[in-house]
Amino acid sequence: MRIAGALLFFQHGAEKLFGFAGARRVPDLFAQRGVAGLLETIGPVLLALGLYLWMMTAGPGAYSLDEWIDGQRGPHPFRALKRKLAGFEPYTRSIMRAIVGFLVIEHGARKIFDVLPIVGGRRNVPPLAIDGLPALTGYIDLIAGALLIVGLFARPAAVVVAAEMLAAYFLVATVRGPWPIRNSGGEALVHVVINIYIALMGAGILSLDHVIAKREHAVKEVLVQAGLKNISIQ
Repeated sequence: MRIAGALLFFQHGAEKLFGFAGARRVPDLFAQRGVAGLLETIGPVLLALGLYLWMMTAGPGAYSLDEWIDGQRGPHPFRALKRKLAGFEPYTRSIMRAIVGFLVIEHGARKIFDVLPIVGGRRNVPPLAIDGLPALTGYIDLIAGALLIVGLFARPAAVVVAAEMLAAYFLVATVRGPWPIRNSGGEALVHVVINIYIALMGAGILSLDHVIAKREHAVKEVLVQAGLKNISIQ
């Protein structure tokens, strides 16, 4: 997810600085768009290497320079802070999950009820690949998005959303061109990687899935303790 996010951001910087994917270069690097181009080009490179902010609590992952540096002998100025922040990852994952759920519902409502129209964006850029799927998928978006918001059956819901977004990218976006910044498939790819992350890691602490799992665990402990007590009495 870190690398995919970095590459998607890099496109926006590269189009401003180098005219990537047919865009017009920004003539003045000190203008607002020029500064943004620099940040969007340099920052994602560091992000992909693991030395830039991806998710503060989750860290850059095993395949990163940060992880390699952390594994070396000697003092590390941020090792204690990183471990402390890691304890908040299940909470930030819950927030990310709910935000993704709202975004998925937004696309579903647009397909079914023709609301929340897109009024901005680049000139000559086609509609989002997500919105190019049949209207029937809007009902999937509404159900899966609601489940993601409350964190109920979050893993299967995330798998469904990831599969739908992957289909949107290959069936709708790729026929328009190879680059996500021009084929309007960037958001679909972001949804793919984030929902795969949720499917693998779970809904997080602030979720109904966590409440149910915690209650089931408590019931099992009571049953185990009761069974051991009966055995000791016999």
